[in-house]
Amino acid sequence: MSPSAANRAIELHDSFLAVLEATGDRVRVVFEPGYVHETQGVPGLDPGTGLLQTIELFVESGSIEGALTALPFDVSDGTLTIDGQIYSNLLPLPMNRRGNIELKLLLKSSDCVVIRGAGITTGFEGLPEDAEDFPGVRS
Repeated sequence: MSPSAANRAIELHDSFLAVLEATGDRVRVVFEPGYVHETQGVPGLDPGTGLLQTIELFVESGSIEGALTALPFDVSDGTLTIDGQIYSNLLPLPMNRRGNIELKLLLKSSDCVVIRGAGITTGFEGLPEDAEDFPGVRS
């Protein structure tokens, strides 16, 4: 599937947090690799493809709460809230939104970080790798 013809989302649970840094008033979050669902239907629910790709998130006017012992870490779970709209574990790609942002990441190390800000954008680095069939979870 080509990215332009499909719906895409990063699954936080199967991704690795590689970079978390504040530069100026922006927070950069890099999942390397990020596990991306690609489908003609609903990512994470309908059949499609799972693939690995480096995903960058930028949170504008951002701040980081919580400390990490080291990076990279497996992500155990996470949520993104934008003006009260909650995305649990699956974040749509690409994304360019303004509003009250709260990204919570629970890592398998039991560390937890919260990134807050006023907007979020996403980007991709490199080409997708290790594509596999995703059978979907709908019955």
